[in-house]
Amino acid sequence: MLIVIPKEILPEEKRVAATPETVKKYIDLGFTVAVEAGAGEGVLISDDAYRSAGAAVAADIEKMFAEADVVLKVKQPEFNQQKGKHEVGMLRNDSILIPFDIPQDLAVGIGGYAKSLGSDWLAKERSLIAKHLADVDVVILSALVPGEVAPVLITREMVATMKPGSVIIDVSVDQGGNCEATEPGQFIEKHGVHICGIQNIPGRMAVHASWLYANNLYYYVENLFKKGNGEIDLDDEIVRNSLVTYQSRIVHEGALKAMQ
Repeated sequence: MLIVIPKEILPEEKRVAATPETVKKYIDLGFTVAVEAGAGEGVLISDDAYRSAGAAVAADIEKMFAEADVVLKVKQPEFNQQKGKHEVGMLRNDSILIPFDIPQDLAVGIGGYAKSLGSDWLAKERSLIAKHLADVDVVILSALVPGEVAPVLITREMVATMKPGSVIIDVSVDQGGNCEATEPGQFIEKHGVHICGIQNIPGRMAVHASWLYANNLYYYVENLFKKGNGEIDLDDEIVRNSLVTYQSRIVHEGALKAMQ
């Protein structure tokens, strides 16, 4: 099976989905690996480093996508301006796309997966947080649920109760944000409270974030194909709960909920 590692095309995204170390591991599992030229330059990994690890390096990403059995990405697929095509449109119908799986912080469900809270529990969370807001200087929000819009934990009314000069860092902004007043990509002030909506925070620490993500992704892929012969283990709980589309259908409950 051929694994393809493309260069990320989202603006300001410097991370890469595989390092030379994980490329070697994929090859040891029996995969062939191809890396788009320049994919690692944002994290100081040269094309030659990938070649030394056993990967092929090529420039025609459209051809690479068309031949790939598995494509590993950091961010969601985007429209490729240079090719005039969306990355999804360049994939084979039976190929597998594995982009970044959003982190889980808010609540833990069956098997260790975060799941959304019901309205009653969300109200309790807000009530608990509200009791402390008047006294804090900094609030860091990072509650996410896989495939869903981030839950709102701090409302506009709650922001108004905070003391002037305090700060909210909304790490979950890429999935909508945990603060109702957050404006994606902006650093704003509301009621004297500074609200940071900087997007793609992990991408701003690209070297270490790539190393961590690439290693996690390797173990995900290893588990995904543990039956061998390129067969996805659909009986595996991790696989089932991370599967978004299958046979041209959206099957992830969180994604379906977010689309409503």
